[in-house]
Amino acid sequence: MKRKNLLTGLIVLLLTVPLWAELTVREIVDRVDEVVNVPQSYMLYEQVVVTANKVKTDYTIETYSKNGDEKQLTRYIKPSKVKGTSFLMLDHGDNIWAFFSSSGRVRLIARHMKKQKMMGSEFTYEDMAMTSIKRNYSATLLGEQRVQRRACYKLELIPRGESSYGKLIAFADKEHFLILQLDYYRKGENKPHKRMVQGKVKVVDGTPTPHLIVMKNLENEAQTAIKVLKVDYRIELDDSQFTTTALQK
Repeated sequence: MKRKNLLTGLIVLLLTVPLWAELTVREIVDRVDEVVNVPQSYMLYEQVVVTANKVKTDYTIETYSKNGDEKQLTRYIKPSKVKGTSFLMLDHGDNIWAFFSSSGRVRLIARHMKKQKMMGSEFTYEDMAMTSIKRNYSATLLGEQRVQRRACYKLELIPRGESSYGKLIAFADKEHFLILQLDYYRKGENKPHKRMVQGKVKVVDGTPTPHLIVMKNLENEAQTAIKVLKVDYRIELDDSQFTTTALQK
C-alpha cells in the first residue's frame, strides 16, 4: 500500500511540474542567443514606415553583420533620396557611426541619441544594437504562454546598463528559441508602449529566420514593418567591410 501511494505521489508531482522547468533560464537565454548571434549574415529587406499621421514611406535596405551583433553595417538602397545612407555599429552597438548621403559626412552617434528613432522608423538605435540577451540583460523566467498559437517561454529582461527601457518582456518559441514577441516598457510603467512581433519563420541554413517583423507603437498606432527578401548566412565577410571608410562606399 505504501509503495502504491509513493508511486501515485510521484505521478502527481510529475504532472504538476510546469514544462518550462525542463530548462533553466540560463539555458533558455543561451539557446535564444545562439539563434540571433550567427557568425556572419547578409539580409536584403523592404521596410515600410507608417507614422501616427498615416504617412507611409517605403525603403529597401541591406544589412551585413559579423559575430552576431559585434559588427553590423546597414545601407539604404531605395528611395533615391536616401540611397547610400548607412549606419555602422561596432563593439555590440557601443559605437555607432552614420553616413548621410545628403550631406556626404560621417558622424558618430552620441550615446544619448541611441534612444532616438532610426530614419523615422519605430526602431531606435538601441533596438538595433542590443540583440544579445546574455550580454545586455538580466533575465528572469516568468513561465510559459502561447503566442501565435505556439508554446513560448516568457522572459522578463532588465537592462544591465544605460537604457531607455525599464524592462522588456520576451516570448521565445519553445521549439526554435526565436523571440516571437517582444514588449517594451518605459521605466516605472506597467504597460508596454511598443511591441515587436516576428512571424513567417523559415529555417535558412539551419537558422530559424523571421521573414516578417513588425514594430508597433501601442500608443499612437505608428508602425514599421520589415519584409525579408533575401538571407545569406554563408557569405564571407572581411573586417575591412566594417570601417568608417567602407561606410561611405
